Amino acid sequence: MVTDAVGLSNPATRAAEYVSGQFGSGYMPYEYDGTFGTLPHLTDMTTAALDILDNNPDGFFLMVEGGRIDHAGHDNDLERNVEETLEFADSVQIILTWAAGRDDTLVIVTADHETGGMTVLTDNPGDYPTVSWTTGGHTGANVPVYAWGGQCRPNQRNDGKHLPVCCRFRSGTRQHEPACPGHPGLAPPRHDPFRGEIRSGTRERS
Repeated sequence: MVTDAVGLSNPATRAAEYVSGQFGSGYMPYEYDGTFGTLPHLTDMTTAALDILDNNPDGFFLMVEGGRIDHAGHDNDLERNVEETLEFADSVQIILTWAAGRDDTLVIVTADHETGGMTVLTDNPGDYPTVSWTTGGHTGANVPVYAWGGQCRPNQRNDGKHLPVCCRFRSGTRQHEPACPGHPGLAPPRHDPFRGEIRSGTRERS
């Protein structure tokens, strides 16, 4: 069992067969607040999980959730919603970097619902956008499903009731054009005006 970021990064932890991470006594802090102390970030936990699970030659299933995105949506808290989403995006990039070149891996990125009914009114480069909210609860807005993997195929049931699965990546090669019309797919690594440059799936924290 590990209880902090130092224990999670310990080489002995990464070589273990079973690891339980028990971090804090409640919700993890928001990225925006910067009050993690000895606690790991979602990117840290994602990296550790991959290091531990890929020791198994039979493969593995890993689910990574950016759970506080939902909490910020319930509170209509734009800044915390954005920062949690960016941390989740960094975690996805870490997974894609790990899986690059493999033909035995399927990565799916989706959400179970939207929260808050947020609409971007004005895009303010270098600052948070101007948005509106319609609720403090969940909405029925469609959420996208993105998939990467050698066996990934677009969902042909694009009948208005079933969202297409957008295969943004094929055969281990990043493609910057969307695989499904009208769906932008996962963005390539980019400069983030809020928290710095993204390099190899890791955002430099100020």
